[in-house]
Amino acid sequence: MLFLRPTDSLTVFLQQLGRGLRHSSGKDYLQVLDFVAQMHRRYRVDRKFAALLPGTRYNIEREIEHGFPHVPPGCSVGRQDTGKELTLANYLEAYAIEPERMFKDRTWTQWKAAAGLAPAPADPDLAVLAPAIARACQHTAPGYLGFINDLPRSGLSLVGEDGAAANMLYFTLWGLPGAERGLGTIQEAFGRLAANPSILADLREVAAYQLDVTTCAGHKPYPLPLELHGHYTNNEIQAAFGRDTGVALATFRPL
Repeated sequence: MLFLRPTDSLTVFLQQLGRGLRHSSGKDYLQVLDFVAQMHRRYRVDRKFAALLPGTRYNIEREIEHGFPHVPPGCSVGRQDTGKELTLANYLEAYAIEPERMFKDRTWTQWKAAAGLAPAPADPDLAVLAPAIARACQHTAPGYLGFINDLPRSGLSLVGEDGAAANMLYFTLWGLPGAERGLGTIQEAFGRLAANPSILADLREVAAYQLDVTTCAGHKPYPLPLELHGHYTNNEIQAAFGRDTGVALATFRPL
């Protein structure tokens, strides 16, 4: 018997279980596979288990921990842990939420900390760099996502190889010119990332997720660090063209 839907009705629960418990010639046992998941937090699954026990004197938590030793003779309740590892990809798949909405107010690490699943991040630039997590969720260009995934090394390498791409990455991270962030050089901007481990970890997990779902092929038909059909912010596009957008690249010393 398969259980595929939750019910808050004890009568319905016992009726559906009772159908499987009907006697039949050659029938020795009933196997129940319970696939009910993603239930509302108010759903009282404990009451459903308690209904299987004789009387009300048994503690349901203790029964679960010890494998339900007091169910009726001939019956048994088994559990198999099939929970997935808590990753960003698994979470977004389970709850069908847009990542940029999820990271509007908190980073991925902050959400895990709020749920008691990770220590609270202590990154010194957390408040300034947190919006970069949401910005990274908008990117679809695989090459650029690769740069984000390899930070800070990729940014420091690009400083000497492709100044425009380095400036694009800077604006993805810091959002405002260096003078307003207390940064003297673009090298300092990338180097300071090492002191913000939770931000780096979240950026890498976001980049890995976006790389997995993107449909952008990553073609670069132009002599610019922009990939065809890739998504970029306005500041990143302006940085790719080397234009003064009002968030002046001149706040940094020449590359």
